[in-house]
Amino acid sequence: MERGIQTCLRQNKKQGNDDNTTQTANMTETLALMLEQLIPEDNPQDDTDYHRAIRKLAEQPIDTPDDKAFTQVEVRKVIVGFKPKKAPGPDGITGGVLQLVYKGIPKTMTAIYNECLKTGCFFPTGKQLEYFQSLNQAENIA
Repeated sequence: MERGIQTCLRQNKKQGNDDNTTQTANMTETLALMLEQLIPEDNPQDDTDYHRAIRKLAEQPIDTPDDKAFTQVEVRKVIVGFKPKKAPGPDGITGGVLQLVYKGIPKTMTAIYNECLKTGCFFPTGKQLEYFQSLNQAENIA
């Protein structure tokens, strides 16, 4: 992260801002500067024709079919494939724990993953990423 901050500050100086405004006193100021530099203010009055077209497209409703829900069998196949004693990922949950939970509440776990699919709320780290990649591969094969 520090390297990214330094790059941001160097770019700011290259743009002629040598008046010491790139020095920050704490993490809050550093993050504010980074956001200011990396994410410009969104002002529709500054849009080009291309940006106006993108805004118009983004406002249109999406008319695509929903993804097919995961079946309990698909979820079971993926969870059974986890190595029970493999070190946990950032979430702290081992494959063995997921397997035990699934044994106890298979319908609930399937419902949870289907709700994630429905809402688009995924946590792409550790086991979850591996899990959803496995489900997508299984679905593509079927």
